[in-house]
Amino acid sequence: MKSYLGGFIIFSLLFVSCKKEDTANTIDQNYFKIDTEKYELSKAYYDVFPVDGYTGLIIISPGLTFNRSLFDFSGKGNFIEFEISDISSTLKTGNYVNPAGFFAGIALNYSINSSATIEYEIKNTPPGKLNITKLDSTYNIQFEFTLTNGKLVTGQYKGKVEKF
Repeated sequence: MKSYLGGFIIFSLLFVSCKKEDTANTIDQNYFKIDTEKYELSKAYYDVFPVDGYTGLIIISPGLTFNRSLFDFSGKGNFIEFEISDISSTLKTGNYVNPAGFFAGIALNYSINSSATIEYEIKNTPPGKLNITKLDSTYNIQFEFTLTNGKLVTGQYKGKVEKF
């Protein structure tokens, strides 16, 4: 009986350690950082707004899900949003520099019915950078910019990007 219990404990420890490693890999691959504070990202969405002259890109954290009937997010979490001035029927790849190429903003602790959301906007100087590449159906989105409060934002997202 003790050998089964010992085997179960070892299996459990291996499973838990693998699970933590998978989570660490996800946050190392999909995140944004404000100075040294790191936030995990999990999904990305885009839409094209030809009347307004931009493509919108939103990358969300775990805890948020897109509610198509509300055309908003349910749950609670963080997101980073880009408005890219290059319009296409799809999310275009390229290197963008603000202020002419894109606008960005961040929301922390977002919830549709909460006033506790903390919002930050991009500062135009020094210029921010947004790089979007694509291989097959996987996007690689890397960004760096300064917020109006002077804090540096860096991050990346690798994965699929769904159209709203």
